[in-house]
Amino acid sequence: MSDFPSPTDSRQANSDALVAGADHLLHRIGFFKRFPEQFRATACIESMTPLHIGSGLESGDSDAGVVLDANGLATIPGSSLRGILRAAFAGIKKTGTQAPPVNRIFGGSDDDSTGSRLRLTWGSVHSSLDSPVSGLLDPDQIESDPVLSAARMTELRDHASLDCKSMSKNKFDDLSVIAGHRFTFSVSLVTDGSAEDAADWNLILGLLTPGGTLRIGGKTRRGFGAFLVRSLSAEAAVNLQPALCETSLCDTTLVPEGGCFWMFGGGADDETGADSAPVLANRILWNKSDRGSLTPEPVPVIPGSSLKGALRHRTFYHLCRRYSVWADKLESRNETSPELGQVKRAIKLLFGDVETVAPADSSRHTPPREVASRGNVFIDDLFPDPNSIPLAAMQNHVAIDRALGGAHDHALYSDRPHASGGFRLRISLDAAPDGLDAGDKSLMDDAITALKNALADLENGRLALGAHVNRGYGRFSVAK
Repeated sequence: MSDFPSPTDSRQANSDALVAGADHLLHRIGFFKRFPEQFRATACIESMTPLHIGSGLESGDSDAGVVLDANGLATIPGSSLRGILRAAFAGIKKTGTQAPPVNRIFGGSDDDSTGSRLRLTWGSVHSSLDSPVSGLLDPDQIESDPVLSAARMTELRDHASLDCKSMSKNKFDDLSVIAGHRFTFSVSLVTDGSAEDAADWNLILGLLTPGGTLRIGGKTRRGFGAFLVRSLSAEAAVNLQPALCETSLCDTTLVPEGGCFWMFGGGADDETGADSAPVLANRILWNKSDRGSLTPEPVPVIPGSSLKGALRHRTFYHLCRRYSVWADKLESRNETSPELGQVKRAIKLLFGDVETVAPADSSRHTPPREVASRGNVFIDDLFPDPNSIPLAAMQNHVAIDRALGGAHDHALYSDRPHASGGFRLRISLDAAPDGLDAGDKSLMDDAITALKNALADLENGRLALGAHVNRGYGRFSVAK
């Protein structure tokens, strides 16, 4: 018997394809007849911290690669922009009415859904002349532009996950696009011209009001993905009101207490050969004429993950104190303790968590999988002015034998911390956390109170931050 389809089968397949194509065309015609008008807007955003939009693939140097465009430049996929706008739009509460109809604008699984009516382009990176890239570029043009050449350069950031005792469980790393890049994207809404669509369009534009902030990509809860809206050019904008997606929890300037040393990270110091020095990162800077440039050399950065780890551990302590979970319950690992369960749930709601879930059917030899839940606190990477945080001279140390009290042979090491200065600490909370019932709301309130207690410890020198805190580094107080 022949493996080739018969002439009758081929004619039937062609007929079915023509019918399907005609149905699709009629559907599209009906869609545009129903929504004949279109609102348009163009926004420019600037990354204040590194950006990580995962490609889903491991790179040769990292556990997690990032998305790049056809030129090999940093970019923001339209799906990522649509996702963050949808989530933020869903969090807006209209005064005196119910929550906005998300599926009516963004599409969904409802029977009456017409698909997404909001269209977005990919975010195009800007050149050093502050103009967005369009189309394929000559490689020499990219190399000659300092900002575009930097948009092809990703940085590796190391991380370590911690348990409830602040002990490292495992180490991992990821790639990120350096901070400071600007991106431009367009957004449009097809509409029937109704007043309801116009009102929803203004709500969407409120999320893109100049001076506002967006959180784009992954790892936004540990320092990445913070964007500032630089400009917005929009049609049909009436009495725009900035949308409040975050509430400020902390905005204070910390200075080292008593002039003590401090440092974050563990980079190497090529100048003096110190074994440990503050971690550094590249960054794009824009002058008053909107001309961009790469910093001449990497600048100090305070990773949001470093701040988050210390604050999370101290918040856990204050929650244990609040629920009377003492050391014996932690040491015995009594998972059935209701008080300990409340503490862990409160920490998970505020800071997020990654849990290892065993397969339902162990007989099929399915490996355990990790399930992540995002937190509701934002702690960004910080870039203090390098001129305001000078480095100290190299500090030499030696390891001591605990039994004999003498120095270990060949155990001399050194570091080069910051000698003075300080930084501005800003922490915010998600204004509309998802899926909280009455019990979770109570736990969230307790977690926020515990975090405020941890911040009070920090501001009064009772909580150290950064590296080498066990030998006196990293004590801060509020600037007077």
